[in-house]
Amino acid sequence: MRKVTTRRLIDAPVETVFDLLADRENYSTYLPLTARLVRPGVDSRQGVGAIHRLGLGPVGVREKIVEVRPEQSIRYELVTGRLPVREHSGEISFVPHGASTQVDYSMATDLKLPVPGLLVDGALRVFTFAMLWFANRKLRRA
Repeated sequence: MRKVTTRRLIDAPVETVFDLLADRENYSTYLPLTARLVRPGVDSRQGVGAIHRLGLGPVGVREKIVEVRPEQSIRYELVTGRLPVREHSGEISFVPHGASTQVDYSMATDLKLPVPGLLVDGALRVFTFAMLWFANRKLRRA
């Protein structure tokens, strides 16, 4: 299992940053991917139990929200996808930092194929960095 964490300070209050990243249905408004709610959550539309399809064209994955701690963290796990992945999970943590928010985005994955660890780490870092970069850009433009 490979795990990486990307940290970024976003110049917006924790409530605003959390709301943006918890709203997975709207990811496609600021990220270069499609996002669609497949099944609503138990307690709220995008809460625990919600399943979202995220992808690029026909290639995509379904992720299930497994924990939401408002303005603190969101955890999800891969449910299905066309990727050679045995297991994949992610956690986004939010910490107030003055008027800004420190966001830690961690991903862990176990591939079915023998791929060098550094290559896996690099791919995960690119994705988590891009995700937070695009979120920061969206909030700066708001």
